[in-house]
Order: sequence, then C-alpha cells, then structure tokens
Amino acid sequence: NVALIAYSPLEQGLLTGKFNGSNAQKPAGPRRFLPGFWQSNLQKYQPLLDTMDKIAKEHEKSMSEVALNWLLCRDDLVIPIPGAKNAKQAAQNAGAIGWKLGEQEFARIEQASRPWKK
Repeated sequence: NVALIAYSPLEQGLLTGKFNGSNAQKPAGPRRFLPGFWQSNLQKYQPLLDTMDKIAKEHEKSMSEVALNWLLCRDDLVIPIPGAKNAKQAAQNAGAIGWKLGEQEFARIEQASRPWKK
C-alpha cells in the first residue's frame, strides 16, 4: 500500500506522439541529448506509439490522455504528475480521467511496451 508517483509520465513528450512519424518535431533543449529522442532510437518506440495512437482515435482522445489513463489503470496507487506548458496540454492531462481503457486495450499497450522496457 505504497503510492508510486510517476514523474515525467509522458516521457518528456515522447508518449504524446509529437516526436512520431514524418511530421515529427525535432526535440529542442536538453531532450535532443537524450538517447530516447535520437532518430536511431525512436524506431523501437514506434509499435507502442502506433498502438496508443490507434486507441486514442478509437476513444477520440489524445495520445497523452491514453498514456496517462494507462498509468491510472495500472494501479490505484499510481499517481502520475504530468507537466503542462500551455492550456491545451493541461486540458489533455485532465482528459485522462473520467474514462477507462478496456482490458484488451490495456493489454495491447502492455504488449507493445514490452520491447523497450529492457
């Protein structure tokens, strides 16, 4: 019965979809030095991002909302503390509550995230 506070639950924006695909933004600031944001490493996140994107579209939610909801569905004692740089991000963070991923959706995200948990 110990709570886990999930610091940087959106992996500094990586799980928002902003750095995904051909229209991806290039990371700025310190993120450009983090290995997870190097173009050569982004490929390993692609199956997870694709899965989250599909689920987000099915629920008419953002990838941020799906990522945060996935954490909330993991355990009642997980407390994500996402940051927000603007009102849109704050609204998306709040949009993670009030709904719940289905068991199959949760399992799909779990499966897609396994390769990069190593």
